[in-house]
Amino acid sequence: MPDPTLTPAQLTELSDICIVANTPAYLFKHLSSNGTVQALAHQHTVTELLTYARNSLLLDPLTLDHASAAYACLVAATLRPFDELKVVPEDAWPKMRWTKELREVARGTPSTTSSVLVVSGKPNITVVNAPQGPSGDQAGTRIVIGG
Repeated sequence: MPDPTLTPAQLTELSDICIVANTPAYLFKHLSSNGTVQALAHQHTVTELLTYARNSLLLDPLTLDHASAAYACLVAATLRPFDELKVVPEDAWPKMRWTKELREVARGTPSTTSSVLVVSGKPNITVVNAPQGPSGDQAGTRIVIGG
């Protein structure tokens, strides 16, 4: 199947998401819920999507539209069935700033997270080391507020 053709309106929509993205999680959340990205995931294989993403990055000059198309295809690729994803060689993934992080977010295993909690008064805060839970949630440090 040939490279996906994105209309100027679709590129603008994708660029609007990418231009304000300040974390991989934000970018993944908004691109993965975008109709254009979902259509790409439905209509193309992982190989096609990653090839298109890599080719978009080779365009000179590289524009926001090209980079946005590349990220859209990368996220679309992560939405494909796992059986298709697991056989993709590491070097097939495009070399972009957030490639690794987007793949981790897609798998539900982000490598970095940050949160800010603003509390007034004197809250009861406890930091505990938690083992892996019975539902398979990850082990690690937990912050307990209250109780």
